[in-house]
Amino acid sequence: LPHHEAREGVSGAHLCRRKRRIPYRVGCSIGEATLKAVIRGSDPRSETMTNVTVLGAGAWGTTFGQVLADAGNNVTMWAIEPEIVEGIRDHHHNGVRLPSVAVLPNNMTATGDRAEAVRDADIIIVAIAAQFARVALQEFKDLIPKTALVASLMKGIERSTGKRMDEV
Repeated sequence: LPHHEAREGVSGAHLCRRKRRIPYRVGCSIGEATLKAVIRGSDPRSETMTNVTVLGAGAWGTTFGQVLADAGNNVTMWAIEPEIVEGIRDHHHNGVRLPSVAVLPNNMTATGDRAEAVRDADIIIVAIAAQFARVALQEFKDLIPKTALVASLMKGIERSTGKRMDEV
């Protein structure tokens, strides 16, 4: 994916701004004001409601999506598994990966279509499992809007190479 230029530095957060045709880099950081704006549901660059896409609807991605939706963001989850997409979109429940949460917020939906998932995104949160990250991110690289901020929640080691997520 294109390189994402780091914004004001706050350790522990990985939100970056898209730049040009340099390989994708995970692990850059954002400023505290930007992070707070994302959590409270406003785009730090405007006063409008934020459209956030979470790539990956496992337990970690779904939980983070719920936090963002509860904060007032419009959240679109992307998942490859049709049963997860249907569960979140039609029933507001991720019975496959997060069955303990009975009802997800109404402002949280899901799609399995990559282009649809990121089309209107102001912010994209990447919560894809480490072993699938390289392939999945390559499939998204030309779809991410140039103005979108990208945050990585990925953790773990890529099995085939032994690389950390910031090295993939």
